Amino acid sequence: MHLESKYKIQQVVQDLLQYKDDFDILKVLYFSLQNWMDDLKLRNQKLIQRIEEKNCGEQDIINSKFTQSMSIKTSYLWIKRDKTVIHCYIAKILVSNCDYILWFT
Repeated sequence: MHLESKYKIQQVVQDLLQYKDDFDILKVLYFSLQNWMDDLKLRNQKLIQRIEEKNCGEQDIINSKFTQSMSIKTSYLWIKRDKTVIHCYIAKILVSNCDYILWFT
């Protein structure tokens, strides 16, 4: 992952910190993502492989708020705290220089 993509992920998470109610969950998520990015090549090679191999279904593309004409591949992480689950989707946008974009449900 190049630096521009890493910055985009950090920026998205920082932006979400301003809007989400449960700051603690997002703080944990933010630091988890930082750790995940720091040792991406060593500790998460299998996750990257799953992201690259798994194709989205039509419903996933609709839910992602991207147009159906875009080709995306996705996986997700989640953090659970006090009965609250945040799903963190990692999408590889093949038509956009293969940058990684995060969004939450």
